[in-house]
Amino acid sequence: MKIFEELWNMAIPFAIRKKELEYENKKDTKRITGDSENIQREIEVLTLTCKKDLTMLSSNNFLCLLLNKFSFIKSLSSILQRGISIKILAINVDEYLVKQIASINESLQSIRPIQLGFSNKIGDLNEMIMIFNDKNLLRVNYNQDNLLIAVFSNQEHAVLVQQLMFEKYWNEAES
Repeated sequence: MKIFEELWNMAIPFAIRKKELEYENKKDTKRITGDSENIQREIEVLTLTCKKDLTMLSSNNFLCLLLNKFSFIKSLSSILQRGISIKILAINVDEYLVKQIASINESLQSIRPIQLGFSNKIGDLNEMIMIFNDKNLLRVNYNQDNLLIAVFSNQEHAVLVQQLMFEKYWNEAES
């Protein structure tokens, strides 16, 4: 009975596995979402299907929006417990953000902590870029009508360009 419980806890729910397969089968996809509920659902699905790493480059405004409005703070603990690496690079130091991430890291001391970096060399970034498993990219920003939109892409070149930008700024922040 104990083995069954352990296997059951390790199992991937069908809905999540189905979404994983959808993302894997639909290569070179790009879609735009404009409804905040759909954006939240997209972030949740990408977070649940994340297996290796989550990389984020964001303005402080979008990180606070993500942590508060989209209840992403609950997801971060779940991600860390699955052994997924999380790197967040934000613009300028924000005490609220530092405290939020520190509380998560303290509550899960035996697990790899969230790596948080700050850079003021990025300029006036007013968006959030999330890269999941080095395969999927989600860019959240405001359009010209000041409405929140998200653009999902799994196009290799788009993901690679954002990864390179992130690594460049991350290395600058670390030095």
